[in-house]
Amino acid sequence: MLEKTPPMMVTFAHGEQFTEKLRMLSLDNVTFNETLNIRQCDKLQKLQLAILTFPDDYHLDLSSFTDLTKVTLRNLRLHHVTIAPAQVEKFWVYIKNDMLENTPPMMVTFAHGEQFTEKLRKLSLYNVTFNETLNIRQCDKLQKLQLAILTFPDDFHLELSSCTDLTGVTLLNLRLHHVTIAPAQVEKFWVYIKDDMLKKTPPMMVTFAHGEQFTEKLRMLSLDNVTFNETLNIRQCDKLQKLQLDTLTFPDDYHLDLSSFTDLTEVTLRNLRLHHVTIAPAQVEKFWVYIKNDMLENTPPMMVTFAHGEQFTEKLRKLSLYNVTFNETLNIRQCDKLQKLQLAILTFPDDFHLDLSSCTDLAKIYFVNIRLLHVTIAPAQLEVFFVTINNQMLKKTPPMEVTFANGEHFTKKLRKQKMDNVTLKPTLDIPELDKQNNLRRTTCTLS
Repeated sequence: MLEKTPPMMVTFAHGEQFTEKLRMLSLDNVTFNETLNIRQCDKLQKLQLAILTFPDDYHLDLSSFTDLTKVTLRNLRLHHVTIAPAQVEKFWVYIKNDMLENTPPMMVTFAHGEQFTEKLRKLSLYNVTFNETLNIRQCDKLQKLQLAILTFPDDFHLELSSCTDLTGVTLLNLRLHHVTIAPAQVEKFWVYIKDDMLKKTPPMMVTFAHGEQFTEKLRMLSLDNVTFNETLNIRQCDKLQKLQLDTLTFPDDYHLDLSSFTDLTEVTLRNLRLHHVTIAPAQVEKFWVYIKNDMLENTPPMMVTFAHGEQFTEKLRKLSLYNVTFNETLNIRQCDKLQKLQLAILTFPDDFHLDLSSCTDLAKIYFVNIRLLHVTIAPAQLEVFFVTINNQMLKKTPPMEVTFANGEHFTKKLRKQKMDNVTLKPTLDIPELDKQNNLRRTTCTLS
């Protein structure tokens, strides 16, 4: 509702303010006729602030609020907050991505020389700074942890080995040297780093405490630019639903066997030198394999095998196959709910016809450096149709025939178009389409 709902105006009558009687306060998408003042509300137990406007140098001073157990600060441009952390069970600071660029980090200060204690259960620190190094070793009852866009000392070790109740750990866009976790209860372990940080960020060392590994409790796993003190073993995690692996190192002949992972709905494998992966495709909604150009030359194709004689199904929504091989011919005719397709550096039989005529929800198609005889598409919903081939392949590759199904053509929805080395049937007025939609186009043959 937020996008369509203007802030609610809150006015205090008779020149009054909240008093020491206040125990719970949530202000989400509201405005005031004066600056909010809650210093006198020192018996407050729960505080939630979201989408509020503060003066640029505003200091939210909660140092006297020694009964506070839950604090949530969401999507705020707030200069400074001071808390009394001794009783806090939840401290949750979060900011959405489209606010980050224009929002300086929030300064968080602990009053009375205190730190979080064993009472802490949920902690999110998103785009904040501290007046001292964060210390949560004593928070051994912590259940959920989210850290994003924080600065740590170069050799900092985030020691969570005593946090044996942890079920969710999210580490986003951090330069963190080392983290140790107790993985036995973990349901979500999500490490991600954006591309523009990768070049300057050494891999994060992940260590498992107590000789443990992830278990069947694991549901979501992302490992982006990390290293382990041992080979990753997730065979026992057969209830996994989402898997993302990026910029990891595997042994040369490593087989990532996910054949027993029949609940998997999303698999993303980016910038890996991985010999072989086996998946159970029946429930998969997203299967995304991608490798950046500067890795291609030294990376042999990844072998993809389908377990149980299955194929992708009508549940598939997004598919990228980049520098892979299959143990059988790819068949996606039944994937008629597919929305995004990216095929690159694949080998097809000489007379192969990729029939996408039933994929009427397709919005984006990318074909990069493939030798494909014929493709049939349903163009009515397409926003991107992008076919490109490098000069080295061009000399040896006959044009790809592109056929439109159901008598349709591209429409005004088309935003990006490139057609290298293709023939079109039937002919269409590309210049007119360019004029209408401000498209990018390169050489194509019309017939």
